[in-house]
Amino acid sequence: MRVYRLPSSYDGEEEITLKGKEAHYITTVLRLKAGAHLLAQDRKGVRYQGVIIVASSASCTIKLTIATKASIATDSLPSYEGAFTPLVLLLCLLKGKKEEQVVRQATELGVSEIALVSSEHCTVQLDKKHPRARFARLEAQITEALQQSGSMVPTTLIDRVLDIRTLDAWWANKGPLLFLHQNSRTQSKDLSTYAKEFDPNAPIGVLVGPEGGFSEEECALLEEAGFLPVFLKSNILRSETAAIYALSSLQELLHR
Repeated sequence: MRVYRLPSSYDGEEEITLKGKEAHYITTVLRLKAGAHLLAQDRKGVRYQGVIIVASSASCTIKLTIATKASIATDSLPSYEGAFTPLVLLLCLLKGKKEEQVVRQATELGVSEIALVSSEHCTVQLDKKHPRARFARLEAQITEALQQSGSMVPTTLIDRVLDIRTLDAWWANKGPLLFLHQNSRTQSKDLSTYAKEFDPNAPIGVLVGPEGGFSEEECALLEEAGFLPVFLKSNILRSETAAIYALSSLQELLHR
């Protein structure tokens, strides 16, 4: 673990007491004892230098102070300290393990926000009996990815599934929004062409379809809303491959 992700309830207090699974993770899994130091990060991306004051498998108290560059062990963190473009991943519902894989890897890449989207060809739907279970699993993937990668971008997950027909209203012209599709369209451009036109400091959305892709009606709807079609110059890609391909390509192209 390079950075410990503080619970969502943390609000800048000088000390935090963890219980249950969180305390067990710190003291038993990581084997940290009283007096040990760790780097922590809250849900806003603020980093803290932590010192464990009390440690047991049932309860763990950590004293926190704002971290400075001098107080951070840089040999265990990424050496890149530049800006990341605020990328927003809009991911159409995928089967469980595939969805978790994309969310984990997108977090490692420094995506700022992730939302699930329902579209015509989705082969899975949100479990109505346990609607929060899916989000809990994805939040766990985000936490693990942030802690292991040391990302300074506090990736957040939208806590509801968005309907593709309402994306225009939800996106509200935050910036350009790209959608990947399986067939070349009249208005299509490649990622490198789009990247030359974009402000790397402004939000950019990337919409990735389900295993069955987007329907023709959905493509027309997205274009009418002003979203930008992208035709990837590659073989036919699975949804989970296309998402990471596009995100990593944009990060590289926008920060040359």
